[in-house]
Amino acid sequence: MLDKLLYEKRKTKLSCAFVSNLRELPHIHAECEIVVCYSGKASCFLGGNTSEIGEGDIVFVFPNQVHDYTMYENGKFLVMNFSSDLMPNMGNYFKVNLPKHPIINFSESDALKRLMLEFETAYDSRSEDADLLLLGYLSLAMFLMKPLIDAKPADGLNSSNFEKICNYCIRNYRSKISLDILSQELHLSKQRISHIFNQHMGMTLPQYINFLRIGDACHLLTETSDTITKISEDVGFECLRNFNKVFYDINKMTPSEFRTRQIKGLRDKKAVLV
Repeated sequence: MLDKLLYEKRKTKLSCAFVSNLRELPHIHAECEIVVCYSGKASCFLGGNTSEIGEGDIVFVFPNQVHDYTMYENGKFLVMNFSSDLMPNMGNYFKVNLPKHPIINFSESDALKRLMLEFETAYDSRSEDADLLLLGYLSLAMFLMKPLIDAKPADGLNSSNFEKICNYCIRNYRSKISLDILSQELHLSKQRISHIFNQHMGMTLPQYINFLRIGDACHLLTETSDTITKISEDVGFECLRNFNKVFYDINKMTPSEFRTRQIKGLRDKKAVLV
């Protein structure tokens, strides 16, 4: 059971860091996450299951999957988070599938093992091209890991009721979702759905759906010139006033303020590069 859940809002599309221990708090985010264990021991809660991870293990977390780590022994871990937008040819792959084998060991592939060792070199270089190099390695890593994690359509997995509820919300949050609709689609009672969701997530179903919608809205505000009204409708809000209120409650700023800050941040970054 999850007593508390953190919804992370990341500012960059690609982050990479070597750490001695992993976050010991259930969390969820719209990005993919890859954790590589070079040394140390921990356990990972993912997909409703808890598994131990050790030297050579790679954990692959798909977008909007609840996950958590428990440390047994500090060591050396590589943590990468990246937006599926960085891999346009695979964007839909991450949205409709879940990994059948989310934890693999890089000893299963000599090429993957060599690549994981190269990540450290690229990270330590701190050169102007480091991010491009890391992205190139990440793309190659995805190519090598894809057959090993064996992702399947979410409906085709033997998911728990909790996972089924989350998966349905992830695929359909832009449409109208209610307890009545979930009950009919998943063949579970409304009371059962509410109990399962509150037990695992520590938040209500409407709150979770709003997190998904606002996360999508943040992406559209940054990446498109669509009006705020159109974006609110596209992500599933029927009322602009409600969208503005929920957006402010989560981000502590209005959609217009968020867009202005994002545009300024991108301009500042370009100016530094020039």
